[in-house]
Amino acid sequence: MSVNFDNKRNVGVLFALLAATVVAAGAGILWLRGSGEPLIVEVGYTLLVLLGALAVYDRFLVQ
Repeated sequence: MSVNFDNKRNVGVLFALLAATVVAAGAGILWLRGSGEPLIVEVGYTLLVLLGALAVYDRFLVQ
C-alpha cells in the first residue's frame, strides 16, 4: 500500500488535504478557545480532525 507521487493529481490532493487539515484544526482551536472550552476539548477536536484527514488520505491516495 503506497502512494504514487509521480501522478501530479496525487500530489495536488495531498497538498490540498494538508492545507485543509491545518486550516480546520487552526480555525476550530481558535473558536474553541474563544468559547472558553477546556484544553481537553481542544485536544479531542484536533484528534478528530487528524483522524478525519487520515481517513480521507486512505480513501483517495493509498492504493
